[in-house]
Parts: sequence; structure tokens; C-alpha cells
Amino acid sequence: MRKYTYYLVGIIILSGIYTPTSQLMPAAYYGDMARDGADAPMGTNISIWVDGTGITSSEYITTANGIYGPHIDLDPSALYLTVPPDNGDTPEKDGGISGDTIAFKINGFTADQTATWSSGGVSNIDLTCSNCDNPPILNGSVSPSTGYEDTTFTFTVYYSDRDNDAPSWLNVYVSGFTEPENITGDFHDATTQSEYKDGKQYSVQVSGLSAGTHTYKFSGSDGFVATSSATMQGPTVYDRLSITLNEGWNLISLPFEAV
Repeated sequence: MRKYTYYLVGIIILSGIYTPTSQLMPAAYYGDMARDGADAPMGTNISIWVDGTGITSSEYITTANGIYGPHIDLDPSALYLTVPPDNGDTPEKDGGISGDTIAFKINGFTADQTATWSSGGVSNIDLTCSNCDNPPILNGSVSPSTGYEDTTFTFTVYYSDRDNDAPSWLNVYVSGFTEPENITGDFHDATTQSEYKDGKQYSVQVSGLSAGTHTYKFSGSDGFVATSSATMQGPTVYDRLSITLNEGWNLISLPFEAV
């Protein structure tokens, strides 16, 4: 009888300590979200970190500006950001346990706020971060690469922004001009208008370049940080006809086209 009693008590004590993962529920989060004082745009990435480990199953892409998770006015059908319970049967950290501190990262930058993991909890956590902008990446080209003084050249800038920010302004600087030419034009790719992180193209036409080899570079801003591309070579501009005559007879060779 004594042996049976001890065995039963041992089971009761252990059952108070161990709760199977299958009985735990994910923790859910939602709220407003701002970067450097402005609403974070739709398409912003939120990642979850617990004890320095990223929880890949909790990665979240926002579906409206300035919020994540459901919002009664802006996006009532949006999904919550959820963090699963940690699976105690695996050595790696893949979720939370009661009391764990949850860190949020907005496009790779650590948010000012944290949360505490609780099974089944639903928490309103407004997220902010300061100095948390990725500068846009600018690359470009010019077409044609050679021409004449009356040729119109098309300068195209390829703009991509990890934070999915639209360009607030874009310029191209061409040697031979003291003022930058403003980039204008429509998108030239098949991605949706919100996906600036996938890259967009803008172009501007420039004419009146003098003879010689020019250089150019692009500059622009996503509304937070201004940046510039590398300086690139081109275009090369030729005179339509340039003849130097010496005293006496001159032998002149001219190209012609058959009509």
C-alpha cells in the first residue's frame, strides 16, 4: 500500500510541472505600427525573435498601412500575428513558453516594444522603431549608348526598396548639365504598384547633349533616406559632321547611303 501511494503522488506532482505542447495555444498580437513616426506601409515584414532565435513560422507581411493584424476599420479580416508554443520534443527554439520575452523586428530593425508570451493570449501591442529605414537601391542604364547631338537619350533608373517605400523623388545627373533632369514616366514592369521591394523602373528622355563622352548617375529618396547610384559611363555623343580644312587641296572621305 505504501509503495502504491508514493507512485500516485509522484504522478500528481509531475503533472503539475509538465504540460504537453499539444495542450498549449499560440499567442496572438495585433496593433498599430510606425517607422520613424510615419505609418509603416503595406507589405512591411515583421519577424519574431525569442531568446535571440528567429521564429520562422511567425514571419508576417502586413496587408494595410500603419497596422498589423485585424483592425475594425482598416482591415477587419487580417490575420493575427501568432507565435506558437515551443516544441519541447525538439532541441531548437521554435516557439514560446510562458514568460518568454518576444522581440519584434520591423524589416530587420528591432522595434522599441517587446511582449511576454502566454498560451492563448491575445495582446494589443503598438509597434514603433526609430532610425529603422533601409535606403533604396538605385541602378540604371542609358539607351542608346552612342548618338549624335540631336539624339534623344532615354535614361532608365531601376528603383527597389526593401521597406516597400515608394520613391518620393528621383533625379538623373548627366555631365554637361548643371541642373539634374527630373525622372518622369510610368512603371515599366509587371509587378503590382505596392511591390517596390521587387523593383520598379522610371525613365526620362534627355536631348541636347554636346559632343563627347558623358557620365551620369541617379539619386533619389524613399521619403526617409536619400541615396545615389554609382557614376556610370555614357553616352558617347558624336558631331554630325566635323571637317577641318588645311591650305591647298584636301582629301575628304564622306559616308553615304544608297537611296
